Amino acid sequence: MLKAIEADQKQGYPEQYFEKGLYYYYLKKYFDIFDRQNTKLFLFEDFTSDPLKVVKDIFTFLNVDSSFVPQRCFFRNPKKSDYL
Repeated sequence: MLKAIEADQKQGYPEQYFEKGLYYYYLKKYFDIFDRQNTKLFLFEDFTSDPLKVVKDIFTFLNVDSSFVPQRCFFRNPKKSDYL
C-alpha cells in the first residue's frame, strides 16, 4: 500500500494536503518508542458520536474506574467560532 501511495505522490498530488492524511508517518514515531500495548488510538468521529463510550474505553485502558464520569466531560461551548 505504501508503494501505491508513493506512486500517487510522484504523479503530482499536492504533498501538503496528501501527507497530512497519512497518519502512519506521524504515529510511527510513537510506535517506535512505545510498545503497541501501551498505546491506544481513537477516531475523532467515534468521540463525537459516542463520547461516553470513548471516555470509558480510555479509562479502562488506563486502569481507571470506568464508572467515573467527570462532571464537565461533555460540556459544549455554545460559541461556534472565534470569528463570529
